[in-house]
Amino acid sequence: MLKKPEFNLCSLRKIVCGMRIKYLIFIFIPFTILISISCSITREDMFTIASIGPEPEIEVNGYPNNTGKYNFGTVDVYTSYSATFTVENRGTGRLRISAISFIEEDVTWFTIDLSSTVSILSSGENTTFTVKFRPTNDTYQSAKVIILSNDYDESRYTFTVEGSGFGIPTITPDITVKQGTIDIPSGSPVPIDFGKVEIGASSTQIVTIENNDTGELNVYDVYTTPGVNTEADEFSIIAPSIPVSLLENSSTTFTIMFRPVDTGNKSATVTIISDDPDENPYTFTVQGDGSAVPEPDINVKQGDTELPSGFGVYNYGYVESNTTTPPVVFTVENKGTAILNINSISVTSGDPLQFIIDTSSTVFNVEESSSTEFTITFSPDSVAEYKSAIITIDTNDLDENPYTFQVEGEGVILPVSDINVKEVAHNSFYDFGPVLVGTSKTVTFTIENTGTADLNITSVVNINPEKFTLDDTTISNVPPDGGTFFTVTFSPIDTKDKTATIEIYSNDLDENPYRFKVSAYGSEGPEPDINIRVDGINYPTGSEYYFNDIEIGSSSEPVKFIIENKGTGTLEIESILLEWKNIEDFDLDYDPLSLSFSAGGSIPITVWFKPTKSGRRETRLKIRSNDSNEDIYYIKLRGYGI
Repeated sequence: MLKKPEFNLCSLRKIVCGMRIKYLIFIFIPFTILISISCSITREDMFTIASIGPEPEIEVNGYPNNTGKYNFGTVDVYTSYSATFTVENRGTGRLRISAISFIEEDVTWFTIDLSSTVSILSSGENTTFTVKFRPTNDTYQSAKVIILSNDYDESRYTFTVEGSGFGIPTITPDITVKQGTIDIPSGSPVPIDFGKVEIGASSTQIVTIENNDTGELNVYDVYTTPGVNTEADEFSIIAPSIPVSLLENSSTTFTIMFRPVDTGNKSATVTIISDDPDENPYTFTVQGDGSAVPEPDINVKQGDTELPSGFGVYNYGYVESNTTTPPVVFTVENKGTAILNINSISVTSGDPLQFIIDTSSTVFNVEESSSTEFTITFSPDSVAEYKSAIITIDTNDLDENPYTFQVEGEGVILPVSDINVKEVAHNSFYDFGPVLVGTSKTVTFTIENTGTADLNITSVVNINPEKFTLDDTTISNVPPDGGTFFTVTFSPIDTKDKTATIEIYSNDLDENPYRFKVSAYGSEGPEPDINIRVDGINYPTGSEYYFNDIEIGSSSEPVKFIIENKGTGTLEIESILLEWKNIEDFDLDYDPLSLSFSAGGSIPITVWFKPTKSGRRETRLKIRSNDSNEDIYYIKLRGYGI
């Protein structure tokens, strides 16, 4: 006679409550089941059993959780090698990847590229990300990759990457930092001064990072560290292009914003992390004064170039002796909140007969947020030599009076040529904007000779002919005050951003080659346009959001980041991820079914700050979408654990 099988429900309870199980299968056989009742099972236990359903299962192909290891081997110093990793959802439920980064905070030889990574994977789907290895010396280094997801038992998936550098580099990068045309040496004792800014208002300064050597310069991060009596968010960085790789003689910019929350002197240290061999980190200081009462604040520019008080310089270049240059216009801005009274503008050092100031059109009482102008001509005498003068502006600005800057030039005996392109300045950008795919847009660039000798143009070179078409068949040599022209055409075949460098070679003594970049992107008609705001304030890509200081182990209040579609086409969000540095100190949540929305629509992303360590904690919120010119949109998240 067959024995009746016994089934202890307490054992089932232990299985369900003590661990997660993916599938529970009951096989019914034609026997009476005797249930032991030596212990009880609760309603919660029965709910747990009933609620078991489809679950995600993360796997990085070839690299098991906690034990996987990828070795880049030995790589020549200052060269790069990349490896692509595939993340697969082997479960039955939807896998949501929330973050990919390194556990170590100061990894610089390894970088992660998430430009093709999808953050939502259905059962059986996969996505990829890339790790780049670029050693800067001949030692070994490793890093641990961490992936955070909604996999119940592997929510923290890790594996190791490692490699060694080899040899002595034949080419190396060299970082240079400028405000306008003024070099800012690393550790410079002269800060960038924002002057007086009224509480609740803001002021910005643009800083340029250049690579002046033959090796590729990788800029990984730019951040501020507040000084005494300065809140963490009073100086912030807007850096949409960083991280970035800069080739020789290329550059990028970032913006520093000063927004005082109370009165007093404020300061911060700006730190740039790169792979420059001898200037990493690169640091300089900024300062400003929070003002509660209206005060004037003077600032002087020549064109778009700032001329900071005390170290601003304008160079007239080479000018034929006993001639006079056309008047150069200088702009005096009042960036304060009260009327700026200009008492005088004069030459206080140097020869006033060679640098002649004209204030006939100058307004001497400048309203807030307004400006006025004066001009200076350069008339070198018969001696062929370097000339300079100090220009002094006496005003009622309380902390920059007098305001001084330098003008200089070189007198030459023989006539000289001087190149200028009317549409775009030397070492700057010209933006074509969107161009419909399948059509073309042509821009004419006019070369002017503002010198006194013929301008002989030897060549016009398009460094990237596969992206833009150059027509220089109309180019000719240019007499003084004359001009010639060439055209550049953009004919997009896709919607990718395109950039090219144009170089004009001539007999100009100080701008040879005359160089600028052109940029454009293809458009297919109606386009989406992504924008993010928090509490009604716009946060452009590359900007920073500061959480309040939070005790270690605690969590901030939830902060809603609103993703808006301000364009005319449907916005498709392809991934929402935390990347870089302290990803475990932040958390995010959103509706994975609402990532496509039409023009005028919006969706929220909720973010929390929950520090695990003291001090500055930071990561990046990175959003990839079908916005053609902001397909990667990121905001740096920062907070302090206390």
